[in-house]
Amino acid sequence: MSGPSFEQGEGRWLGAAEVYDAAGRYLGPGHDARAVRRDLDDGNVEVTVSFDGPFRLSGSYVISDCGDHRLYLGPLNHGYAEVLGDRLVDTNNYWPDIGLSQRLFLMVLPGGSTQLSLALLSRGEQAAYTVVGEYERHSPTDSPDVAGSAPVSPGVAGPASVSPVEPGVAPVSSPASDEPELGAEERSGALLERSGTWSGTLELLDDGGAPRGTAVYTERVERVLRPEEAGGAGGAGRLDMALAGSGFAGDATISLRTDGRQQWTGGASGGGSVVGSQSLWGGRALAGTLLFGRDRLRLWRREVARRDGSCKGVVHTWYRGGSRVGVAHGVLDFTPARR
Repeated sequence: MSGPSFEQGEGRWLGAAEVYDAAGRYLGPGHDARAVRRDLDDGNVEVTVSFDGPFRLSGSYVISDCGDHRLYLGPLNHGYAEVLGDRLVDTNNYWPDIGLSQRLFLMVLPGGSTQLSLALLSRGEQAAYTVVGEYERHSPTDSPDVAGSAPVSPGVAGPASVSPVEPGVAPVSSPASDEPELGAEERSGALLERSGTWSGTLELLDDGGAPRGTAVYTERVERVLRPEEAGGAGGAGRLDMALAGSGFAGDATISLRTDGRQQWTGGASGGGSVVGSQSLWGGRALAGTLLFGRDRLRLWRREVARRDGSCKGVVHTWYRGGSRVGVAHGVLDFTPARR
């Protein structure tokens, strides 16, 4: 990749993220304002951040744009980002002010006005927070107000007058959240566990990150039993899934148990079954690993649905052992199952 990378990420972005603790419990919203500006003299990018929620961050950092990757040079943020396309970066970075490492994907949706993101924050190998983001582009030149208070230690939520209503997990009868930008009042169930079909075209990258074509992907989901309808075994519901056109592995069917915050399979049979487990946050974001025994491949899935449930951004990273085989990424549209 030559020339400036991830140019669609530039501009001023505003939104309210959803913040979850290490156990997947909803802590509340995080109000996020970011200004991303390229310095025309040296080609570097300056990012100014103001994040106020269960933890707080404010300040700026510099990005050195190296085309197919980016270096985060501090002071607020240090790390490395792989540029997987014009609309996607995959980042491993560190926030020294709060002492947390982060694995993040940031995707600009078609049209260029909306971003989706999934941030997995940890200290060492201990999970601290998960942040599910959806942001809208505003004026490309205005800077957000970055005046903020001191950061809050991991696991300690900021002040709140009421207990937050967890999006995607709250029952239908629950009152609407007092944070309308979260869309919690419109989400009475898990968006990623609805019966229907996700479909779209995935861009494929090889083991070195070079483009290797596209794949028409479909993911059919049938919710056999809701967690709250299930008795025994911890109240786990069930999902049946059929995957086709992944670009790396053969078509497969998967049966998952779910409690609304985690999904897992049973045991394998004959070496050809897909097995593994995934975490869910607010019913609209997931991350986890599935093993495709027949293909001898491991899939790290990361996905975030828009608040309205119309589509989701996906980053599927494929491995054989510890070596990356390739990446499939894109936006999938949702079609509900006929009742």
